[in-house]
Amino acid sequence: MLRQSHRIASVPVAESGGAVASRDEELQALQASEAKFSAISMLLPDPCGITRVADGRYIEVNPAFCAMFGLAREQVIGRTAAELGIWAGPQERERLVAALSLEGRADRLPLAVRARGREALGLMSARAIQIEDEACMVFIFHDMTQERRIYDDLVAAHALLTQAGHMARLGAWETDATGTLQHWSEVCCEVHGLAPGAPPPADYINVCVAPRWRDTLRNAARACLRDGTSWTLELEIIHADTGRVQWMRAHGEAVRDGDRTLRMRGVMQDINAAHHAEQALRESQQRFRLIFEMLPYPMGITRCETGAYVDVNPAWEAMTGIKRAEAFGRTVLELGLYSEEERRRILAHASSDNGIAPVECTLRPHVGEPRTVQQATRKILLGTTECWLFALHDITDRKRAEDAVREREAVLSLTLEAASVGRWDCDIVSGMTTGDAHWHQMRGVDQPEGRAVHFDLCGGAKDGPRIYAELRRHARHPETSFDLVTTVPGALENHRWMRNLGKIVDWYPDGKPRRILGVTIDVTGQREQEILLQHLAHYDALTDLPNRVLLAQQLTDAMAQARASGQLLGVAYLDLDGFKPVNDRFGHAAGDQLLRTAAERLKAALRPQDCVARLGGDEFAILLPELAATEDAQNALKRLMRSISAPYTLEGEAISVTASIGFTLYPRDDADADTLLRHADQAMYAAKQAGRNQFQEFDAAQERALRHTRAQVVQLREALATGQFELYLQPKVDMRLGTVVGAEALARWNHPERGLLSPAAFLPLIEGTELDTQFGTWVVQSGLALIERLADSGLPLPVSINIAAPHLQQCGFADWMGGEVAAHPQVPAHLLDIEITETAQLLDIENVALTLQKLRALGITISLDDFGTGYSSLTYLRGLPLNTLKIDQSFVGGMLAEAGDLAIVQGVIGLARSFGYRVIAEGVETEDQGLMLLQMGCAQAQGYFIARPMPVAQFLGWAASWQAPAAWQP
Repeated sequence: MLRQSHRIASVPVAESGGAVASRDEELQALQASEAKFSAISMLLPDPCGITRVADGRYIEVNPAFCAMFGLAREQVIGRTAAELGIWAGPQERERLVAALSLEGRADRLPLAVRARGREALGLMSARAIQIEDEACMVFIFHDMTQERRIYDDLVAAHALLTQAGHMARLGAWETDATGTLQHWSEVCCEVHGLAPGAPPPADYINVCVAPRWRDTLRNAARACLRDGTSWTLELEIIHADTGRVQWMRAHGEAVRDGDRTLRMRGVMQDINAAHHAEQALRESQQRFRLIFEMLPYPMGITRCETGAYVDVNPAWEAMTGIKRAEAFGRTVLELGLYSEEERRRILAHASSDNGIAPVECTLRPHVGEPRTVQQATRKILLGTTECWLFALHDITDRKRAEDAVREREAVLSLTLEAASVGRWDCDIVSGMTTGDAHWHQMRGVDQPEGRAVHFDLCGGAKDGPRIYAELRRHARHPETSFDLVTTVPGALENHRWMRNLGKIVDWYPDGKPRRILGVTIDVTGQREQEILLQHLAHYDALTDLPNRVLLAQQLTDAMAQARASGQLLGVAYLDLDGFKPVNDRFGHAAGDQLLRTAAERLKAALRPQDCVARLGGDEFAILLPELAATEDAQNALKRLMRSISAPYTLEGEAISVTASIGFTLYPRDDADADTLLRHADQAMYAAKQAGRNQFQEFDAAQERALRHTRAQVVQLREALATGQFELYLQPKVDMRLGTVVGAEALARWNHPERGLLSPAAFLPLIEGTELDTQFGTWVVQSGLALIERLADSGLPLPVSINIAAPHLQQCGFADWMGGEVAAHPQVPAHLLDIEITETAQLLDIENVALTLQKLRALGITISLDDFGTGYSSLTYLRGLPLNTLKIDQSFVGGMLAEAGDLAIVQGVIGLARSFGYRVIAEGVETEDQGLMLLQMGCAQAQGYFIARPMPVAQFLGWAASWQAPAAWQP
């Protein structure tokens, strides 16, 4: 309430009676006005009050002011707005005072205040007044916060409705009393494919509505205008932009004044996508129903609330023996398929986080024995009803198989316990190792069980660093086992070999290994086979000279040495003159003896740094490093020729053979290793053509011969293009069973002038040329066609094809093979076998192994051909993923007469068995050879005694009538 002292000045003491009466009247009037102002201010909902203009101190405020700012009146009176922190900023009061100074008033001036910790926007009205001769102002503040919020909400709601209309593709329209469209919204334009703001077409129905819906819409509009009947239609309209027909939903209502229709208004909505989606949903439901019924897995749907069956598929009927109609409305318990406990377990699992995973349970069908099944259950909605969709997978047979596997594992465990395996335990820090009695016995020492020895003493003299290295590797990669083959110390070192397998079982807190446990297996037999194979891989079995593999390594090293030293390297190719007549006259045994003697003479005639290797037959290669001039090479070759030409004694008779030698000098002949040998070979042929028993250096004459060879290559290319080549089939048989197990495809050239030619007449011309790949492509495609023809004739047999090394090592070979197999969908990939030839050229063994792995992944099998001739190495056997080893015919042919050949055949059979490969013998030419192979455990063979290569038509007849000799039968 405003106080009187704030408003009335002091009254003089000496006044007349009339003046006093007048002053009393004024005072009464002022008090009455004050009472009115006080009452009004108390009732005002907006904050108001009086402040001094000079300092802004509050003289009076109303309850609304106190309520807005959360202050008691006593806290406000006498203090300034700045002290109370009412203004949102100092500029707010400055603006108010400026308005009062300028005009003496302020009307609805936008100002910001801070009330109860928030900023409030409002309108300030104020009037300047004088109170007790002081300049003051009366103010009232109208808080616009709520109004602004309501306004913003209305704007947002309008924007939201507008956006919703656009998102829902919902537009409004209105006609006059005749039904002519007068107005429509922008969404209507969009729905009809018209530009925004485009007016409605005057003849809307005929212009925009699809013909089959025009009468329907016209009748509905007329009824609405006539009777006031509202209508809703789903109809097709013609889109103006595209001319396509699309779906729209329209609704109309009459606006009437009594019985008179003033206009018609309504909405239209684009439902084209929804209509097509609904149609797609119906089609999807039909597809689901078809899949549901055709799936071989038993499936069904039950209600979550009652467990009653809603639907089941035919596979469920077949498994349970219950008809679909019989299952409807009944539960799994009522049908007796599950026990109550199993049903609870299934539902609990389905309701868990891992509910999608199947749960194993026992189903009791109405027919047959109980089945072990896996049930996968998932909750779905059918309309508004929650249901369980379930699928069953019968694993009864799998469970039985698992039980059988576990039984076999138990038997295997007992077998391992009975096996000769030594166990050991090693403290890694101290290196002390203890083992059982058998472990000590395998080490060749008589030592009590439990006595520790340092692991440095557990292997041979050179095994210590290898043991440490393998231990460090295993510590870095503990997921792989410790695996190391060592010899034993003492007298049996390098004669007995042990394979040590172990696993780190204890670690220190800092991650260092503490203890390793393991077993030791005697692998002496396997190691001896590996050593033998290593020797076979690098040395010729007949002469014990280096073979082509070792020669390639030594030639590479010698070329590098020649480049570094600046000296010459002689590369010579030697062929014995007159060897074939000797071999034909005295037999293979005498010929082999002659070759061995010749090899010894060659080694004796050469310097220590020289190298001689047997390439095959009566051909040898010689490396002559550290030469200063051509004469040095010539002198060395003269010594070789004198040594070779000395008489030989065979069966008591003196025999003479000579040698023809071709040579080239590196780096004068700056070619690669293979080309150097080829140049020397060409020079050797020139020496033979010049009369033999001489040597010649590689020269232009050899180049002319090469051109002749190139001409023959052109003929070969034409032969490929004109279809002159044909694949013959040589059968592969199981001699013991008397069955045909496959065939090898061998190329023949139907030469238009020379008749039928064997591979010896053209393969040497193809090898190393660009025809390698073209010819290999023809072989693959023709081989697949042969397999398909055999299968169509009722004889689905595996067929082997030969692939040259350069073709095999081409980038993308495996992917290309996959495409060729895919192009013959009638040919199962496992019926195609690839035989690797010329393995000496497989220099990049790792990439070849990756290629073969991809081929095997396609189902194609891999065979290693001509094994044992010195062209194959242990590295190939260990590094290449193979299926079959083929014993070379040279060993098969000599095994009945030569103990060495017999030992090699036995070794290869044992080696194949060790590596888990199949083995087949080539070149079986007698019944006795086949019988010997059977006795050694090799049942599969091919050769002229069985059948020569033949055309496919002849092969079909031969396969139907072939019978194995009686001596081969068990």
